[in-house]
Amino acid sequence: MKDENFQGIVAGLNDAIAFVQGDKTKGHIAAGPDVKAIRAKTKLTQVKFASKLRLPVGTVRDWEQHRRSPDAPARTLLGMVDADPKAALALIEKVAGEFGLSLLHGNSGKKPVDKINESMGQ
Repeated sequence: MKDENFQGIVAGLNDAIAFVQGDKTKGHIAAGPDVKAIRAKTKLTQVKFASKLRLPVGTVRDWEQHRRSPDAPARTLLGMVDADPKAALALIEKVAGEFGLSLLHGNSGKKPVDKINESMGQ
């Protein structure tokens, strides 16, 4: 390992330690989407919102209570709902209907991505 690479790692660790000890200038925590505010735009309960997005309600609860953060694909989906709730939810319904997607894996036991790939001949 080159000395400059090692020194970069050491500097990063020192910044991480300083951040944990309270020096907020040494790091940045990127905030995820405000799932509760996004859901509020839809005027849906947690249960109905989760159902519309084809998610377990526990996932929505965990996001809203900051116990977990949405991953990248979920952040994209939430961003779409945030930008235009009516259009995003309508599109999700359309895609779900076309591919027979129900909550999580549907009735066939196949994952939604497998159903989509099959329909595209992949």
